[in-house]
Amino acid sequence: FIQHHVDLFILSFLISKQQEGAYFLALRIYLAFSLLAEMTSFALTPYISRVYRRKESKQFENFHQFYKKILAVGVLLGGIASVVLFLTRDILVRFFTTENIEMTSDFLFYFSFLIFFRFVSYYTGNVLTATRYQEIRFYILIASALLVVGLEFLLGIFFSVHGVIYSRAVMELYLQKSYRD
Repeated sequence: FIQHHVDLFILSFLISKQQEGAYFLALRIYLAFSLLAEMTSFALTPYISRVYRRKESKQFENFHQFYKKILAVGVLLGGIASVVLFLTRDILVRFFTTENIEMTSDFLFYFSFLIFFRFVSYYTGNVLTATRYQEIRFYILIASALLVVGLEFLLGIFFSVHGVIYSRAVMELYLQKSYRD
């Protein structure tokens, strides 16, 4: 919610309405793929919680192995989603509009790489939520929100739409590093 409104605020001053429309269509398609990641990771939350709680009483020393399994699922599904979005971006854009197809497809090109990181961060973050590490995830998400808002202002002013996309990439990479640590 915050990212969308920051994007809208920054970009409304910097780019034309055509570019803004193309960017937000690409963003909506990207967010639809992100919704798939979010829904499937939340569907796994009860499973993750049960497995963790069952082993917690036995001094769950294999947390890192369990985490690696969930990470592998996120990497696999994220890779598939990234490839699908990359290969079908022109078809998806044409399905929604007949204007600015090339520009929207260009923005979606960048988002197709970010969707991989979104899948991985949802899955690994969900492990933190379903285990005893909820507080850590809370602080990571607050820091990432502040990071993306600050970067969108700075990079949006200097690099326009691509700067906003770069700020999203930095946020995704920050989440990946934070969840692994």
